[in-house]
Amino acid sequence: MPTPASDPQPAPPHDGGAANRRAALGTVDYYDALWRELGATLEHDDLLRVEAIGAALAGLPLPSGATLLDLGCGRGWMAPELARFARVTGLDFAPQGIAQARRDHGAHGEFLLAAADAPRWGLPPTARFDAVVCSEVIEHVADPVAFLTEVADLLAPSGWLVLTTPNGAARARYHALHADEHWQQPIERWLTRPELRESLATAGFAVARDHGVGFAWRLPGLRGYRLVDRMVRGLGLYPAVCRGLRAWALYQVVVAQRRA
Repeated sequence: MPTPASDPQPAPPHDGGAANRRAALGTVDYYDALWRELGATLEHDDLLRVEAIGAALAGLPLPSGATLLDLGCGRGWMAPELARFARVTGLDFAPQGIAQARRDHGAHGEFLLAAADAPRWGLPPTARFDAVVCSEVIEHVADPVAFLTEVADLLAPSGWLVLTTPNGAARARYHALHADEHWQQPIERWLTRPELRESLATAGFAVARDHGVGFAWRLPGLRGYRLVDRMVRGLGLYPAVCRGLRAWALYQVVVAQRRA
């Protein structure tokens, strides 16, 4: 029986980790330029996130001498806060960010340039951390589940992930408030709360708690959501709002544990 000229070939297996590395390398020039432009400047939203991350770490049963990986550390600006809880290693693909981190925050941690062509982003095969902080990173990767699976591999058994990311349910409201600003990072996918929780579960994490910080709405007569944020804080309502109004929050804050 004659052989068909072209038999159907099975599709090659999808390698989400490789796709994420290629995507990360494609964003290096963008982030290097961004870090040069921003320098040491911190925005209101940055301060919200680092405050929430510090509060999350303070509530974790980290061992004495704990180690922590700041994955996607950028210019290393969170290291002074993170170093209160553990010995910090920062990792990022952008050389300019790592150079700034070493210069400005070298006293608070070790900062390493990630290797795109190496397993575990170039970290030693035996490296395991008691906690990983991943702030405003997952929305910029091509394959969130593959990314989280690699994060789990970097954690000690029953280690902790503290993750922040914009709230996909608030994206339209946020951009409506910033209609006059023209910005778009190279990969920009805001996950909803159910999407994020499903991705974490698939990657081997159990969510311990999650809440929101910041606001993607404003009151009539006020010019920006940051004013709403300050008003809520001034009234002493911030903790309750963070717990209760996840659908309106600008950022999701998730604490998850690697399943043993």
